[in-house]
Amino acid sequence: MSELASVMEKTAKGIMADIRSDWSKHKRPEGNAEIDFQIVKDDYDVVRGEYTAQGQKMWILEHGSGSKMDDEKENPDLPDYKRSELWNKERGKPPGNDESGNEIRSRGPYYDLDGNFHEGSSIAMPHGLNLEWETAGNGKPWKKVSPIKGQHIIRDNVTAASGESARIATMEDDLYNVLGHMADRYVMRGEGK
Repeated sequence: MSELASVMEKTAKGIMADIRSDWSKHKRPEGNAEIDFQIVKDDYDVVRGEYTAQGQKMWILEHGSGSKMDDEKENPDLPDYKRSELWNKERGKPPGNDESGNEIRSRGPYYDLDGNFHEGSSIAMPHGLNLEWETAGNGKPWKKVSPIKGQHIIRDNVTAASGESARIATMEDDLYNVLGHMADRYVMRGEGK
């Protein structure tokens, strides 16, 4: 691994620790939140790393849920999610007639974003219950599910400018130092003539 890749990897470990710490501050939503980093290219002229993240808690904390879920501008992966088997096809159908994307859960089996199996209750059939409503539509009380606004924890930690992040500022200093040492070695070997 090159010196530049080592600096990037060291910084990524710190950023991932910050992200995990931010995730742990949130009791809701339930679910998994995982992040990893690896160097995907380490050539003479290009060093590139890639973060990968997954899990229901990660997804919801990053992009929100229900009526507060990010739109496609904030979440470019939303169209793929809507086409997947994980998307609840009953969203926006009666009895709610709500096209805002509020969560509606119907009868039958479904899987959450972590792949855990659940069984819908069949309340408010045929299309299910808007979980953000106060009642089940039949006058019986129902535990309201509050939507969650996207926190953009990963985006904000990874893309922070050096003036906003001590980790990024340190990485920039370390990269300049490594580049300086590389240039010194290049000149000392006589390759710069």
